[in-house]
Amino acid sequence: MNTDGKIHKSGFIDSNKVSSKHEPPEPCRTLPKPTPAEALELKIKLPWEDKVRRMRPADLTKELFLQLDEYGLTRTEIMNLFHCYANAFFPQLKQWGIPPAAPGGKKKSLRSGNFEPVAPAEKPPMDLSRSYHDTAPGKARAARLAKGPEEEIDKAIRTEKEIDAELERIDKRLAELGCKPEPTQAAATDQDEDGLNYQDRHNLRIHVPTQTELEDVFRPDDEGQIDLGGWLEFQGGISRFQSLGNRLSVSQDFYVGKDVEHIRDWAFCAIMVKPDGQQVALKKTDSGAMVNKKARCVKITCKAAIERIHALVGGPAQYVVETDRPDLVIFRLCQEAKKASA
Repeated sequence: MNTDGKIHKSGFIDSNKVSSKHEPPEPCRTLPKPTPAEALELKIKLPWEDKVRRMRPADLTKELFLQLDEYGLTRTEIMNLFHCYANAFFPQLKQWGIPPAAPGGKKKSLRSGNFEPVAPAEKPPMDLSRSYHDTAPGKARAARLAKGPEEEIDKAIRTEKEIDAELERIDKRLAELGCKPEPTQAAATDQDEDGLNYQDRHNLRIHVPTQTELEDVFRPDDEGQIDLGGWLEFQGGISRFQSLGNRLSVSQDFYVGKDVEHIRDWAFCAIMVKPDGQQVALKKTDSGAMVNKKARCVKITCKAAIERIHALVGGPAQYVVETDRPDLVIFRLCQEAKKASA
């Protein structure tokens, strides 16, 4: 109470009127970070950012540098740890007789052994509470699949019944008019050896081979297998235009006449040359010599094959088609053209 008779609050705490649990707060104590030398003794795991105290350049000695280097710190990390600049740090290392760092950085055995392990990132667990079938699109699709086949079958049965009824009505009307069915209509109801008639085959989409197809299937293989073993093969190269009919002209390039149909549909081919030069084959491939379509011929460039043929037959020559297949065309040397050119 002051002299004016009023009671004023004061910052003074009376120990008799304060609870025993009340204690004045203690001052905050923060432990200093260890120095690099102390961190080596404590074997603090790398990296040392925000863990070790940064020092002055004068605190770095040769012995301390070698210890830090052996522990796994890079030279950039040591330079930053001691507030050093590159124009003074590296000349100091040279003065100490320390060789430059090996290419590829610090050895993994030195660094990884003292490096703080990184916990592997965990993948979030898969949510199995809901699946696609629980969503609205999944339920709608399931409903369509459940009733779709039945609707298609019902529709097909109704269509077939309607067709049968229409055919029966037509047959009845024809009978009233005294008309006989044509042979083709009667044949449509006749059954073959397998118990199927024309209508059954049409409904089942069974193709009946024609006579031409049967002759092609059962035609004896007169051509047989062509053995190109031992032939020289070329896949194209760097290397103008002259060709007639179905011949192959070999001059500065290969020129195939427009009458050779299959080669015009190719994109690439391999050039096969018989060792005696009497035959040349062009085989369809996925890569190799490029087939260039011209207006009157096909141009194929392969310098190596041209030089080889010229060496075998004595210069430019023409070949005539001997075997023509979709993936292989064989030419034989045209002796008449060779004599004319000579």
